[in-house]
Amino acid sequence: MLKNQLVEINARRQIQEAELSTIDNMALRQRLETGIERLSNEEMEKDRQVTTTYLIFLLTYEVQCLALSKFLCFQIQEVELLLSQSQD
Repeated sequence: MLKNQLVEINARRQIQEAELSTIDNMALRQRLETGIERLSNEEMEKDRQVTTTYLIFLLTYEVQCLALSKFLCFQIQEVELLLSQSQD
């Protein structure tokens, strides 16, 4: 969803930049440049949100992997203990 919004903002900005080259009226150019700047800022903010969301996902995944690893180590220790007790 965030990626789609980022793509949409980028497309709108590119369209306005293309329109800018065809406008001779300075007041209209200035208004369009302000709009392009706003879209650029919006695009950077959305990109930051996408990056933050992705990093949170990666950190969550890493924490889950560490928890699973600890659980498996504990299970292996339990099995080793049971095996050593059965050999005695």
